[in-house]
Amino acid sequence: MLKIKITDGDPATGLLKFKVNGWPSKEGNGRAKKNAPVRWTFKSGTRVLSILDINMKTGNGAPPSTDIFSADPPTPQTDGSWAATVNQGATVGEEYNYYISWQSAVGPREHDPKISVMPSSSPFKKLLIGVSTFVGILVTLRFLNKKIKK
Repeated sequence: MLKIKITDGDPATGLLKFKVNGWPSKEGNGRAKKNAPVRWTFKSGTRVLSILDINMKTGNGAPPSTDIFSADPPTPQTDGSWAATVNQGATVGEEYNYYISWQSAVGPREHDPKISVMPSSSPFKKLLIGVSTFVGILVTLRFLNKKIKK
């Protein structure tokens, strides 16, 4: 799951501060796997009063973007957060450039992060990495054991 938390916002510039999967992020950009849920939340008690909308950038001047959420687009939840799911058929490397419209005390504002689709790890790939690591450790231990005996 990709978790994008808005930790504060600047009503004068519209810029937001984020934590993406628990890590501070200046832009709020994230990476998600195919079929992965994405959740946008905001910290209460900040200058961000609510998330008003999440929309893909389109039209002249908009960066190339793919609607990776066409089957389950960003929608508001009852707790004030927003949620979506990356399409199963999304292509690795595709980018979703979008606007987060948010409410401040002086009116609506916008910020523009992006989400990139990243490769999914298959069980075989994880097994291969585990076996390779184990073999590497065995070879290293054997080499060190021979050096110590000399």
